[in-house]
Amino acid sequence: MRLTRVLFGYRHPRMHFFDKKWDRLHERRKVNPGWFKVWRRKWYVERKREVTQLPVELPSEDTEVVEAEEWLKKERLMNFEAELVWPYEKKFVPGEPDDPYYKKEIAYIFHRSVKQWEGFKGALNCTNTILEGEELPQDIAAIEETVNLDQNILDFLDRKLRFAMHTDGIMNKLPPIKEFPFISKTPPKIAGVPNSRRESNILNAFYEAANLHICSNYGLMDRRRLNNPECILPIERESRRCILDLWCDFLTLSRREKNSFCLPSDNSVKIFKDPSSTEGENLVDIHPVNWEICFDRTHLWPEKYVMSTPIDDQIHTIYLSDCAIRFKPLPDRMAKGRNVMFCYGYSVAQFRRWYGNWDDWKDPLNYVDLTNPILINCVDVNSSKMKMSLACFQLNTTRFDSSIKNQIWLDGAFSIEDDKELILKKVIALNLFGAHNKSNPDLYKKIEEQPKEAGINVQ
Repeated sequence: MRLTRVLFGYRHPRMHFFDKKWDRLHERRKVNPGWFKVWRRKWYVERKREVTQLPVELPSEDTEVVEAEEWLKKERLMNFEAELVWPYEKKFVPGEPDDPYYKKEIAYIFHRSVKQWEGFKGALNCTNTILEGEELPQDIAAIEETVNLDQNILDFLDRKLRFAMHTDGIMNKLPPIKEFPFISKTPPKIAGVPNSRRESNILNAFYEAANLHICSNYGLMDRRRLNNPECILPIERESRRCILDLWCDFLTLSRREKNSFCLPSDNSVKIFKDPSSTEGENLVDIHPVNWEICFDRTHLWPEKYVMSTPIDDQIHTIYLSDCAIRFKPLPDRMAKGRNVMFCYGYSVAQFRRWYGNWDDWKDPLNYVDLTNPILINCVDVNSSKMKMSLACFQLNTTRFDSSIKNQIWLDGAFSIEDDKELILKKVIALNLFGAHNKSNPDLYKKIEEQPKEAGINVQ
């Protein structure tokens, strides 16, 4: 409804007055519009005020006084060159060709903020992976059945979760979020636990509770932790540069030595499932799109490729959070798709660093079929729906045209409030299973000289 003079009941200038309680229609407005006249009178006075001119003495007789616009139009300034300093240096538009980080080549980059519209189906097609089941592998499920949680562990987890979501001591100013129908109003400034810290606290709660249970019932566990690891991995797909920017909250690492005195006690070499069973399996069809839907096309991409994990350790589990403020909950299929991409990226980076050529990402040695697969787990939290999911990945090949496929098991998503005991059992089972850490690195040494003895098919 338009506010007019008839509605207000008095005459006023052609401006509408809104007080702090303008949306409360049941209250009678008592407004004195006299300040409009004062404001208009002041505006007219300011407009008619003349600018005072201060006399300035010329420094010498040779000095000439000219207009600035006329001086700029002279021919002597056409070829004038000088080093411009801040704030008068040449500005560039980010992402445009003038940007110093702009590159002519277009790269396909994946990071945790990429929207995967096809969900985990697109990620499976992109990484040459098949879905083996929507539950944990049999070896881990068997360990999960033997886990008996003590009430003290559950009380400890409740306290950690309560601290993570409500009573964290670090209270920061939260970003204002406007909600319908109060879009035109500025939301109040409030302090609380940021979304990224809350998710990190939830992951820490389950990680610490699982470690406490294992150490008190089984003994010391060979699981070291690496916070905020950096991993930027380039891969070649159809003669294109694809970059995986894999930043997560933290990783757990295990030693590759066979004589480790820490858990797990099962030192035999195992895999989740025989890779030969994937021969002849077809990938998920995502027609009319293809694998490019999992990436963003950009001219701004990093040139330095790094992996910050120790070379003598193997990645055991990836702990991943969302770290985003969302107006709508993140669908489970998109969260699972991100798990697939992170598991694939870290396992390929681990293989390339051990047995491939890290300096040359186009080297055919980096795209082979593995004899001893590499296994990696992932624990993901989605605070927009307060759910957690788990994944177990088995890297069988780094080629995209191989008849052998990679394998993954996706379990979840589970509610943090209702299924926290079930989630804790699964996390404990993931940490107790570690036989795959005892791989034999001698199989992959000198592949160029001994391809048959290594048992690897080079592309």
